[in-house]
Amino acid sequence: PITSTLRWGLSRIAEARREFETAISLDPKLFDAVSWFARMHLSQGNYEAVIRLFDRAIALRPEDYEIPRLQSQALKSLGRENEAARQVALAKRLEQRR
Repeated sequence: PITSTLRWGLSRIAEARREFETAISLDPKLFDAVSWFARMHLSQGNYEAVIRLFDRAIALRPEDYEIPRLQSQALKSLGRENEAARQVALAKRLEQRR
């Protein structure tokens, strides 16, 4: 995931995408690969992919408060305001538990 993130940062999107997909296929429970791949999709406006990947990330690490907050951005962009508000509220609750 580290090299994938670097490639994404260098705008080598196709390479980063392949590396994230490979990492996730080898280990579907690799939280960092799933969450950073979702962030890459968020930066590109691929909101349905963002929601799907962040759902997986939440299942892998339900205590992470950043993931629901980021997912809410995709939900808002798709006009799903109520779901976005629920994710923001969840993020706030999780953050308070830290």
